[in-house]
Amino acid sequence: MEAPRIFIVEDDALIVAHLQQILQEFNYGIAGIAASGADAIEQIEKTNPQLILMDIRIRGPINGLEAAHRISKKQDIPIIFLTAHANQDYLNQAQLDNVYSYLVKPVRSIDLHTNIQMALFKHQVQQRLNMVNSILKTRQQINQFILERRSKKELLNGICQMLAGTDVFTTTILLTDTHNKTMEIFISRDYEQDGKILKQKILENNMPPCIQNAFDTDEVVITRVAEDQCILCKFCKSVAGQFHLSYRLGYRDTQYGVLTAYLAPTFEADEQIVELFKEIGNDIAYAIHKFDIEQMQLKAQKMLKESEYKYRILSENALVGVFLVQNEQFKYANPRMAEIFQYESPKKILQLKSYLDLCHPENHQKIKAVFKEMLESHSSPTHIEFSGMDKDGRRLELELLASRIEFQGKEAILGSILDITEKKEKDEIIRVLSTGIQESPVGIMVTDPEGKIEYVNPAFTKISGYSEKDVKGKTPRMLKSGEMPEEFYRLMWKTISSGSPWHDEIINRKKDGSFYWAKLLIVPIKDANNRITHFMGIQEDISENKKLQQQLLQSQKMEAIGRLAGGIAHDFNNLLTVINGYAQLLLYALKEDDVHRKKVEQIFQAGEKAKNLTSQLLAFSRKQMRQARILNLNDVIENYLPMLKSLLGENITLDIQLASDLWPIESDAHQLEQILLNLIVNAKQAMPDGGKLTIITQNCAIDQKFASDNEGARAGDFVRLSVADTGVGMDQETLKHIFEPFFTTRGVGEGTGLGLSTVYGIVKQNEGMIYVTSAPQSGTIFDIYFPKVEGTEQATRPENNEEQQNLRGDASILLVEDDADVRKLTGKALSYFGYKVTPARDGKDALRKLKADRQAFDLLITDLVMPNLSGKKLAAMIHEYYPGLPVLFISGYSENEFKEENRNDQPNFLQKPFSPTDLAKKVNELLKDRNGAR
Repeated sequence: MEAPRIFIVEDDALIVAHLQQILQEFNYGIAGIAASGADAIEQIEKTNPQLILMDIRIRGPINGLEAAHRISKKQDIPIIFLTAHANQDYLNQAQLDNVYSYLVKPVRSIDLHTNIQMALFKHQVQQRLNMVNSILKTRQQINQFILERRSKKELLNGICQMLAGTDVFTTTILLTDTHNKTMEIFISRDYEQDGKILKQKILENNMPPCIQNAFDTDEVVITRVAEDQCILCKFCKSVAGQFHLSYRLGYRDTQYGVLTAYLAPTFEADEQIVELFKEIGNDIAYAIHKFDIEQMQLKAQKMLKESEYKYRILSENALVGVFLVQNEQFKYANPRMAEIFQYESPKKILQLKSYLDLCHPENHQKIKAVFKEMLESHSSPTHIEFSGMDKDGRRLELELLASRIEFQGKEAILGSILDITEKKEKDEIIRVLSTGIQESPVGIMVTDPEGKIEYVNPAFTKISGYSEKDVKGKTPRMLKSGEMPEEFYRLMWKTISSGSPWHDEIINRKKDGSFYWAKLLIVPIKDANNRITHFMGIQEDISENKKLQQQLLQSQKMEAIGRLAGGIAHDFNNLLTVINGYAQLLLYALKEDDVHRKKVEQIFQAGEKAKNLTSQLLAFSRKQMRQARILNLNDVIENYLPMLKSLLGENITLDIQLASDLWPIESDAHQLEQILLNLIVNAKQAMPDGGKLTIITQNCAIDQKFASDNEGARAGDFVRLSVADTGVGMDQETLKHIFEPFFTTRGVGEGTGLGLSTVYGIVKQNEGMIYVTSAPQSGTIFDIYFPKVEGTEQATRPENNEEQQNLRGDASILLVEDDADVRKLTGKALSYFGYKVTPARDGKDALRKLKADRQAFDLLITDLVMPNLSGKKLAAMIHEYYPGLPVLFISGYSENEFKEENRNDQPNFLQKPFSPTDLAKKVNELLKDRNGAR
């Protein structure tokens, strides 16, 4: 096979040399080299290469893009662009021409080779698609031509010219009535003179072998023409090397002639071309058949008028039943009519009261309507099938061809009857046997022993997308996905070839390129001699089951990550409590001009940043403390609007669409602001060149279908928050991981990867649902669903913003903390503010110290999560005896220690890590409430 010839357009000599080396390494031919766009256009028109390597930014007045554009207007040659700068504008413009791909310089050998192969393959596929479309379009034109009922000669000559007018066939010859001296030959205009010579030789019984062989088979005869192949035919020299196709034209055992054609030099006689050529031949044969039948009827009518005797001779020797009906009675019936309906002679038929006596009662109205239509409207000959009934009442299946004539000065119906009862019975048996397979919900395929497909049922088409026409005659290799090892297929073929059934699960490829899981059973079908005659494959689509398995695994993975994140955050919060606490105590102790103060401030600031990170981890793990209340989401968005606009900047357009009748939800307003902040930041980074951000709220009733189709969804009433941007979008692989902590598509130092995981955790903590829709260059939409709640909106609890707050006190505090470092720091912080602190290492130690002096303590501070006895159980036990003792709970995470009814307002909870100031404020607040209550 000749190596593809490549033309190089590049103004850099070193790159040209490099490209030549790569092309020679892979045995490609070099059609030419040009250093400018103008030179490339001129040379390529002369050399006509198979592929062009084109530098986009080539020097000169005509750059690579313009040169490609001009070449594509004249020649169909695939182009691969080479560029040192992957400028998106250039690449978008490149898509307008015959460009198959682009490569960024410097080019690797394997990349260039792979792209050349892919471009040549895609170009070949496109050419083939154009070929098939050309033939199908011509076939449609031929069928339309047939319907226009021209003369037979005009019809056949027109068909011949149409075929030769395609890009696939160069010369077309059509011979009819080849069995006698009335043979006619029709040939495309480009070889009319040579056609006369060929016709003379055929009349002299010198039929060319390439045509003669077609009479001996029902299949297309394929010949590769050699220049000196046949002395009988002058075409050999002009079509040397081309494929020659010949096909016998026949219909219902009647031979009408031969259709022969030469393929264009660029095409080979493959299975698809041959099948289309055969179908066109069958169309022509049927047209000739119909034309002959109609001509026979017209001649019969003429003969009836001219001579009753001649008509009877023709009719009584016909192989079909011939009849004449006038005034609903038979006026004539030939012997074949009597044979079909089991009457002793045609006279018995003439004695019937009505032609309906030969029709099955079910078809009386049908036949009456057909005859009435012919008589009243003078319509063209009618061809129908109907049910008849013989003398003994046996049902017959018949084919009727009838037309209106004048008989003895009155209108009548002349028709012919063909008995198709036996054929119908066989068809019915086949129908009954195939119904089960046709209606089966599983895909069924039948192949011959070599694996060529002979049949597929509708369920196969529904599962794979391939119709029977797509796959017939081919092998099941089209279903190979590339996801199964070759050993899998080798073992499968070995098993079924030995006569044993095969069953397993497999990943197959659909017609649209997508994959699906199937449970597969292949059974060898054997004849009486135990020889395999066919294979039957049965496949069931189990993709949905596999999808559910994957969803379960994903859910388990996210839950495991959440547990890990929550555990890390809890332990890290204990450390941060110590770090930040001692840093703040140091700041209290250092003067403003102390040389070490700046260093301690840096430690404290770093600790605060770490505190924010752990807060995001807690949000993802759904262990962040929340102060939930009934609120309107629109209010949160409107209050946050000034901050939102300042974040977006001037190059991003903001579109807010808030439903006026929005249902209330129960959530933490601060958490909702966290969601908005993270989604807005994410959207802004996706639109570096500007764009549009849309925020929509609306009421949404989710039905069971939506819940079934979407992972984690449930039916009910929800408030939907949609945040959509027009940014760069995300691919499917990115979408799989966007909610995982620390996953980011940005560079090092440009983000923590906790933004979307924080959103995910908050949504799940609020018993909501979140879904993402995105594709590269198509923007991103986040849809979040919050459950609707009943009740009225609750006002936000006002905060105390007094900066100068007296935090000192002298109360006695029992401090319970299992972490020694946190316990020590907390004690020192409280002591710094004047409080008397009694530390306890766990719940049991606290109970002992409390019992030792029942009136010694004014406040209990306890960690929520401790071994043996949790802080919540400890508080409950103490309150049985000392119900008035206030309690402050501290924890690195909440882990839902509080019941739902206590979540809305938690003044007696402090989240780790906390500063000494935060601790003092909370203690001061609790003690003040207690004293006020007294």
